[in-house]
Amino acid sequence: SGGIDNAIELANSELIGNIVNSGTIRSSDDDGILIYAGSAVTGDIINNVGATIKSESPSGSSEDSGVEIDSATVTGNIINYGTISTSGNGGGVTVWGNNTPGDAGFLNGSIINYGTISGSSAEAVDIYDGATVTQGIRNYGTIFSSSDAAIEIDEGSVVSGGIINAGDIPSDGDDAIEINTDAVVNGGIANTGNITSTDNDAIEIINGATVNGGISNTGSGVISTSAGDAIAIDDADSTLTGGIYNAGTISSTTADAVDIRDVDSE
Repeated sequence: SGGIDNAIELANSELIGNIVNSGTIRSSDDDGILIYAGSAVTGDIINNVGATIKSESPSGSSEDSGVEIDSATVTGNIINYGTISTSGNGGGVTVWGNNTPGDAGFLNGSIINYGTISGSSAEAVDIYDGATVTQGIRNYGTIFSSSDAAIEIDEGSVVSGGIINAGDIPSDGDDAIEINTDAVVNGGIANTGNITSTDNDAIEIINGATVNGGISNTGSGVISTSAGDAIAIDDADSTLTGGIYNAGTISSTTADAVDIRDVDSE
């Protein structure tokens, strides 16, 4: 565990092999695992059943995460069977692009969750500032934020392979899934679990964002909110291709089940 620094830090380094945690990786004032400054990891980051990776930075402090890839490349998957969490202003899992060509955060693989990924002062999963994830986000457990979006893809970031949910993605502080500010999701959003918000939209695509591959809600899937639209696609620069297919439940108790305004939808 770490005190006022990262518990595990790779800076300007190369690692071939997996990072596997079966215990506790903890920082009281920084990231749990930080891979940054041009580092390259070839292998998976695996957090096993009963294991914990966490940042205990105070709420309102710097953007510290449970696991963060910052201006570095990981060729492999982030696979969580245990708990990954943050109490600071970073995501439980963060891929940060730094918005600099050639210096972007790059996950050549998937974020795969069977356990719990959470953020108490920020997003649970945060892909932003020009970052890239090549094989999507797959959730079979719980991805939860009490104060922000559970999953946010923002600021020109690209996620290929789509977002697949067969578990629970709830937010008590914002959208459950937010695609924002020129971000792109290739492969669509497929839900057979629960995507819910008590504070805003369940799924929001806004500010020039694009989702290619549609939104599907099938089986016992639920997309719902008690504080906004269940699915909101807003502004003329946002795009959804592939349409919306529902064989489950899409509902809002306060607004629209599906709200599409001034949008290109194919």
